[in-house]
Amino acid sequence: MSSSSRDLTLDQSESDPSSSPIKTPNRKTRKSQTDRTCGSPTPINKPSKKDTVDQLRTGLATLGLDTKGKKETLWRRLVRAFNHLGFSSPPKEEAAAKHEETESKGEDGRLNQRYKYFLCFDVEATCRGGKEFNWPNEIIEFPVVLCQYDQGQGKLERIDTFHSYVRPTWRPILTEFCISLTGILQEKVDDAPTFLEVLKMFEEWLEKHQLIDEDRNLRDALWVTDGPWDLRDFVPKQLHITPLTSSPYPPYFLGPYLNLKAAVHAVLSEQWRRKQYALEHPNAPPNSRALSRITTASTLNRKQRDESSKRSGKSFWLGITGMVEALGLGDFEGRAHSGIDVRTFG
Repeated sequence: MSSSSRDLTLDQSESDPSSSPIKTPNRKTRKSQTDRTCGSPTPINKPSKKDTVDQLRTGLATLGLDTKGKKETLWRRLVRAFNHLGFSSPPKEEAAAKHEETESKGEDGRLNQRYKYFLCFDVEATCRGGKEFNWPNEIIEFPVVLCQYDQGQGKLERIDTFHSYVRPTWRPILTEFCISLTGILQEKVDDAPTFLEVLKMFEEWLEKHQLIDEDRNLRDALWVTDGPWDLRDFVPKQLHITPLTSSPYPPYFLGPYLNLKAAVHAVLSEQWRRKQYALEHPNAPPNSRALSRITTASTLNRKQRDESSKRSGKSFWLGITGMVEALGLGDFEGRAHSGIDVRTFG
């Protein structure tokens, strides 16, 4: 399912008992919060494992962030902030990073994977017909498949699966549109635990696999989603409708993530551009771009994505079935709006 990130306000004619508006944080909100906390962010050096505890705390204090915790916790917190705020490294540090990347290659020349574990995630949520971006969707299916990267073989291995249907509490009756779209029947959610109960079971599952640290941040893992909507829209909406009492937002939901839709677009569009260049310049030797590896590391904003698509002359923003076909993985099996089927593809 897809949705855009906008402020979420419950229709007052259908509001909850408190009749108070509920708003979902979006990118603008998060940016303004950063600006209020830090003003214009002061550039800091890229965090290094070699930094001392005092250096890490100084960097965190500069950004107005919590300076408590062990060295590993401080380092991870500063790295997340560094990446989130988009600081750029000086040329000297960029050169050092390239050298470090070269040193991180395995014996077969393949780069060592940055993350060891991948949490493939695709929720389904309550909905009704039409594009209503401010509709207060409640999660009704919460599936995650855990994959571990095998550096030696250069591939992912499926380790375990967490899956639960979820009972909605604000709008407990599913619409006919929702049932038709997701294939989830009313009795499935009626017999299911609530979101807070599912979240407790999920955290125990994460702890079993040692995927979160003492601050409940992801450890050596990242999310994999088909688009930004699951983590950007549906989880925040759900946590506003059924808020946690212990903390406003579980830190692991703020961990790094791979937008599969954007990654596939980046790879396929670059392959297409290189092919077109080769066709237009049949006698030219391969340039440095043609010989470089294709990366999905760069994050593009909407304007950059639109410009990139115009330059390439071809759009590769595909749905699940389109991505499966384009990557030569055969036919997609299952329902496109079934979380347990889609997260298996991820």
